[in-house]
Amino acid sequence: MFKTLLEGYGFQPSEMEEHTLAELQADPFLVAYALSDASNRCVVTLEKARVHANNLPNPINRRIPTVCDILGVEYMNTFRLIRELDFKIPLA
Repeated sequence: MFKTLLEGYGFQPSEMEEHTLAELQADPFLVAYALSDASNRCVVTLEKARVHANNLPNPINRRIPTVCDILGVEYMNTFRLIRELDFKIPLA
């Protein structure tokens, strides 16, 4: 979790105390969990990266895809997940 906040979100250790977990919500936890076994895990999100990783916004406003790109974690949207799982609804 510390690596996710420090490298992915760009918080300095002294800044981490200033922000509550409520402000960050669950996003850093999802990314940190995927990062702990990045070769076997992927984050599924409907968020889209608004900026490139070279022009990063305030840590609180960073989106999951941007943080995943920074940390090398794979991510996909729900529609890609459905296609990859070959999910189909049988029609009567």
